[in-house]
Amino acid sequence: MTDVETPTNPEDPLVGSTIGGKYRVVRLCGRGGMGSVYEAQNIAIGKKVALKFIDPASAGSPDAVHRFLREAQAASAAESLHIVQVFDVGETPDGRPYMVMELLRGENLAQRLGRLGRLPISEAVHIAVHTLRGLRRAHEVGIVHRDLKPENIFLVETDDDPIFVKVVDFGVSKILKHASSDLEVGTLTRQGVVLGTPYYMAPEQAQGMPDLDARTDLWAVGAILWECLTGERPHKGKTYEQVIVAICTKDVPDVRTIVPSVPVRIADVIKRAMTRDREQRVQTANEFIDSLRDAAPELVSSNPSFDPALDATLLSPQTPLHPIKAPQTPLHPVPSPREVDAGAAANTRSSWSSSESGKSPLVSVPQQGWKAHWRVALLGATMMLAAFALTLGMMRRNHEQRESGRGMVASAPTASQTVPASVELHVVPTPSAASVFANDRLMPEGILKGPAGSSIKLRVEAEGYKPVERTVVLDGSAHHLAVELEAVADAAPVADPRKTKPSGAIAKASDAGTSPQPKSSGIAGELKLKTDGP
Repeated sequence: MTDVETPTNPEDPLVGSTIGGKYRVVRLCGRGGMGSVYEAQNIAIGKKVALKFIDPASAGSPDAVHRFLREAQAASAAESLHIVQVFDVGETPDGRPYMVMELLRGENLAQRLGRLGRLPISEAVHIAVHTLRGLRRAHEVGIVHRDLKPENIFLVETDDDPIFVKVVDFGVSKILKHASSDLEVGTLTRQGVVLGTPYYMAPEQAQGMPDLDARTDLWAVGAILWECLTGERPHKGKTYEQVIVAICTKDVPDVRTIVPSVPVRIADVIKRAMTRDREQRVQTANEFIDSLRDAAPELVSSNPSFDPALDATLLSPQTPLHPIKAPQTPLHPVPSPREVDAGAAANTRSSWSSSESGKSPLVSVPQQGWKAHWRVALLGATMMLAAFALTLGMMRRNHEQRESGRGMVASAPTASQTVPASVELHVVPTPSAASVFANDRLMPEGILKGPAGSSIKLRVEAEGYKPVERTVVLDGSAHHLAVELEAVADAAPVADPRKTKPSGAIAKASDAGTSPQPKSSGIAGELKLKTDGP
């Protein structure tokens, strides 16, 4: 059998063909700068894989072939679950190299940012930590990626994690150990073009220094985390040269100048990761992870899962929430922009009144039934008297607990008052054009959804009005929540910095569809609560 059988799709010669005698090409997944990726299926066992081919025009370029093989070698050497797996390489009869890779289903981070504008803190930190775990392994075997960017961070859903990072495209990576002259690139330029994406280049990479190391990748992770939290890039410019000059000469702005609600500890970690002097920068991926863990221990743990509801712990100072450990049951898929599953972020019930914040519900002790005591009494008069005395003591303690807890929390619902497992709350803002956010996620239809008793950080804002920001408990007591914003006298329109797009060679085509997230200036405004019963 030849390496490539007769194709069945005349428009694309590869679709329908058999590669290497065992991979049937199913469809085209996408095209890149010098190659294409196809979905294929192993004929013998039915396993679906991805086949990446060099385009015919690039197949004759030794440099392109070296980059292609370097990508396969680097991804294979790293052996991390957070790096896309490469199973095999080969060459078609017409001389086109290809590699057999893990087939990924999901979206890349650039697509997610284009959809959401910016991410909740918990999700952004989660993605950064996953990326760093993959880089940690790559750096341990002497590989520097050199082209980290949102497009090269792919997000997939696994059985245990709704957002699992796979780092892809090691095509311009630098192999520091055991490298041949073909793989060890002494300069960052190829035909006068700097390899890498300017927005995420460290200063030493932008200047063309040959001695790049792992700290170059750590800068890029800092820049990506900065963008995830703000929806903007840390360095801007209308031309390629302006971006390079800004990276090399200007300190990165504090992330809180764009999003004041970002905790200072996380902002400091990002600032250190993007220090221009690499000797003052975080030195290893492990150090970066540890710094994030110290800054937000509730968001970084050995468990790779994350809980978006934990954002309320960081962003809602007026109502302290106490996160509980994540359950061992499988996580639910990440909510779409139209709904949010808050999860059991806290056991504390908080209301719209700040005077009630911080009060925790009491745990009542079940009262012993008299039938149980009667059965005990049958064992003997002595045991009956002891049980009776114990019951009286427990009843007295229950009475004292109920008296001390009166006015603080509602009693547990009876069987006829059982709250449903999932609760929906429709936010009705005034003005009607106001934007509704749940845990920093835009809710186009204004519907909050989550398990009964869960907490959600609600923000409602509109141009020309004071924003309102509070924590809501989904207790099932109402179906609608009316929120009325207070108008600001003589309010000037707020400029949108993302409407001015960079031009030139470095402008991204995907930026055209990016929808920025409105920013809140703080917790202000008047909120009127109107509810209707179920």
